[in-house]
Amino acid sequence: MRFAIALGALLIFGSHSYATEFGLMGEGTSTCAEILQLHPAFGNDGGAVVLAWAQGYMSGMNMDRVVNKAHKIAQGQPIKSLGDVTIQGQMAFLLNYCENHPLAHFTLAVQELYVALPDVKALKN
Repeated sequence: MRFAIALGALLIFGSHSYATEFGLMGEGTSTCAEILQLHPAFGNDGGAVVLAWAQGYMSGMNMDRVVNKAHKIAQGQPIKSLGDVTIQGQMAFLLNYCENHPLAHFTLAVQELYVALPDVKALKN
C-alpha cells in the first residue's frame, strides 16, 4: 500500500513540461524538492521507487554506450560500474545532491551519480 502511495505521489509531482521536453517518464520528471517530499531512504518504499528509477536510467545509459560502441559510434565513452557503489551509497549521493539542488530535476542528480561512478575497465565479449 505504501508503495502505491509513493508511486502516486511521484506521478502527481512530476513536471510534465520536463517530460515532454526530454522524453522522460517517472521520477526523472520531478524536481529534487519533490523527490525529497517523499522522504526517501534506504529501506523504505519511497527510497525503493527512487532507486529503481535511478538504476534503470543508469543501466539504460550503459546499454546505450554498449550499443554505440558495437556500432562504432561515440567511441571513448566509458561504461560505468553500477555495482561498485553500494545501494546505500547511491541513495546517500542522490539525497545529498537533491538537498543541495532542490530546484534541479531528479534526472540531473542521477546523471551526476552516473558520472561519479568508476569506469568499467574491460567489457567481456
